[in-house]
Parts: sequence; C-alpha cells; structure tokens
Amino acid sequence: MSVIDNKAKSVKGNEFKNKIRLILSDLHKSKLIDNFESKKRYAGNTNLEPQFYAPFVVESRQQTTILFTTTSLRTDRIKENQWDAYGIKTALGPSVKCILVVPNPTTQKQKNELNNAVDNNNNPKRLSFIDDIIVDSKLKIYYNNLHGDK
Repeated sequence: MSVIDNKAKSVKGNEFKNKIRLILSDLHKSKLIDNFESKKRYAGNTNLEPQFYAPFVVESRQQTTILFTTTSLRTDRIKENQWDAYGIKTALGPSVKCILVVPNPTTQKQKNELNNAVDNNNNPKRLSFIDDIIVDSKLKIYYNNLHGDK
C-alpha cells in the first residue's frame, strides 16, 4: 500500500468523524441528546492507565452510548472496536451501549459487507461487545426512538 493510499484513507476517516460530530451537534441542538464528548479514554479498572478509546461518548437521559466509527468493515477494524468496547464496558458497566457507525453503503459490495458484519455481530453463537452496527443516516432515527419520538 502506498503512502498516498494511506493518506487518502486517513482523510476519508477524518471526514467521516467530522460528519458524525456534525450529526451529534444537530442532535444536541434538537435536545435528543444531552451532551457528547470526543476522543475519550478509559481504564479497565482503577489500577490501570486509560487505554480503551471512545471516539464519541454520547449522554442522554436514557443511556450512555459509545460511538465507534469506521469507513471500512474489515475484520481487523471490527476487532479493534470490539476490544475497546470490552474495555469500556468493563470500566463503565454493561448498561453502556456501544455502537459502530459506518457510512451509508454506495455499492453492492459495501451493502454485502455491511449485511455480513451485522449478521456476524448479531449471531448468538458469537461474543460481541458492540451492541449494534448502524449507518450514519440512521443516527437521528436511533436517538429519536431512544427519546421516544417515533
């Protein structure tokens, strides 16, 4: 992989995080969420250094939600988010919801990858600390439903 490819992927990932930040700002303005923070780290317990990364921590009256983001549904990316979700749930408790947010798929290949990732995540024979995988356009719907506005 070339340096140019890595730079383009980094730019794409940062643009997606900025898009999520804007969506969260809109949700905060419309009072569907109480607050959100970016780039927070948690320790698995009080004797450890913070090592588990939460790109977004969203607070609402109903729950605390950790939003992970990725523009690629590669297995290694999902496993990285699973590890952080495990550590954060260890630190904060199992009531915290961890959601992986991905861009809306634009090709059939991306749709298939998303369907496979969701199926694997929801498979009762697999252990997952990620509670759901959703596309960015569904974030507002998620918080509307959580808030009780159908």
